[in-house]
Amino acid sequence: MYALASTCYPNTVIAVGVPHVPSDLLEYLTLGRERITDQDPEYAIRQLSEVAARALSPGTNDPVTTMDILDRFGDALCALQDRWWPSGVHADESDKVRLVRPTVDFDGVAHTMFEMVRQYGSSSPEVTLHLLKVLQITATCLRSEESLQVLREHVQAAYHDAHKALTNPRDLHRLERAYHGALRAMETGLPK
Repeated sequence: MYALASTCYPNTVIAVGVPHVPSDLLEYLTLGRERITDQDPEYAIRQLSEVAARALSPGTNDPVTTMDILDRFGDALCALQDRWWPSGVHADESDKVRLVRPTVDFDGVAHTMFEMVRQYGSSSPEVTLHLLKVLQITATCLRSEESLQVLREHVQAAYHDAHKALTNPRDLHRLERAYHGALRAMETGLPK
């Protein structure tokens, strides 16, 4: 069995083999100075997430760009609609584990999409409300309880952060409505 690293830095271990790494392993790997989106989908998501977070900086102050990116994220999750996510464990014909490799999963993708936007956008009512709306609509596309639980956690975190950051009664009322609407959609599968 051998395991591969997902991110490598100069002079770091990229694979560990038991009892040894196959001698031709490097023929099957792509090594380079830059990560590429073809082999690392989370990298492309991270790039968009960084654009969304930077758009919220005081010097830029462009929440519309952030909301557009959130819409793209929701669209992508609905397009993936409860797809099967590989475990990264590969076995031979006798079910003996031969390879363990890093994989992308729904939780990691959702985290990469929404975490920075939530953190940087919590004091912006429109960004938080839009994030909750995207999570609500996305919930109507999904059927997997595991995926819905991941979205619930993002809804809870967005609500918690915004509730602490917002002071205007109107914004807080809109936040409450969006929060409860998102949770209902995750329970019923229907937008409210």
